[in-house]
Amino acid sequence: DALFSEFLINSWSFSKLATFSRNEKAFEMTHIYGYSWKQSSTAVSGSAYHKALEYFFLNLKQGLETSLVDVEQVAFQYIEEVKANEWQIQKTTPTVEECKVKALKTVSALLKNFFNEINTYLSDIEEVIAVEEYCNEFLTINGVDIPLPCHGMVDVRVKTKSGKTAIIDHKSKAKFSDDEEIKLTIGRQAITYVNLIESKTGEKVDEVWFIENKYSQNRDNSPQLNCFKITIDEDVKRLYESLLYEPLRRMISAVNDPDYVYMINDQDNFVDKAEIYDFWCKTMIAEIDDFSFDPSKRDLIEKRLKKIRDSSIKT
Repeated sequence: DALFSEFLINSWSFSKLATFSRNEKAFEMTHIYGYSWKQSSTAVSGSAYHKALEYFFLNLKQGLETSLVDVEQVAFQYIEEVKANEWQIQKTTPTVEECKVKALKTVSALLKNFFNEINTYLSDIEEVIAVEEYCNEFLTINGVDIPLPCHGMVDVRVKTKSGKTAIIDHKSKAKFSDDEEIKLTIGRQAITYVNLIESKTGEKVDEVWFIENKYSQNRDNSPQLNCFKITIDEDVKRLYESLLYEPLRRMISAVNDPDYVYMINDQDNFVDKAEIYDFWCKTMIAEIDDFSFDPSKRDLIEKRLKKIRDSSIKT
């Protein structure tokens, strides 16, 4: 409790770090003040795809067969349960119903791709060890003990036919990532998962597979699934941990300072800019109880909010 009282958050995760690196104000809004983003139809379809594959691999772990219809039912049910006020209305999807239609169409394409090219996954899997494995671990990154625990959910952990332990991460994409770029950018996520699993289980992770599923159909009939495998050895670990440590150190320093100024990235296409600026204005005029923060952080946030308001009044 004494440790957590010094920080504006109680844990870190790769998704929090990715948000902080991309847009600090979006991080402040969601992870400190407790705002939840509205979800686009493609974001919902991606979550529904993950939920369907969770069902598939849980069945595979138990030796049960799963059909396309089975996983579609899981995905469709997930989409139906998204509340009306959680959908992000856009020009291409101006109503909630149109958002749902697009999400259903997208996840159907993703699941058909998955079953059509299922050997991309299964050709080298001997055994499914765990599915949606939750981790909550204090980690050492780049030789430094990180003072907050790391939370993470690993999609699938398997034993390969060659006896290696591999982590699999599902990704739904509008287009494939560039191989040269993904080698470095994906490494930070890979090493986070590796450290979480090795810390939790004590077992060495040999590989991380990122399997991208492209929902827009290729006209040349080329594969819709692309598997990018990272082999983990000591040199790779050192490289990726050094890449992870720099932004992580900045984020930990920021949440350890109630007066840190979180900057808005206007070039961030993943967020609703109007919502970001509306939140920014709200921090200057609203009362503490107008926000949905972690109750244990009330004193820190109240102190921070008072300084923001005092500063804005002077300006």
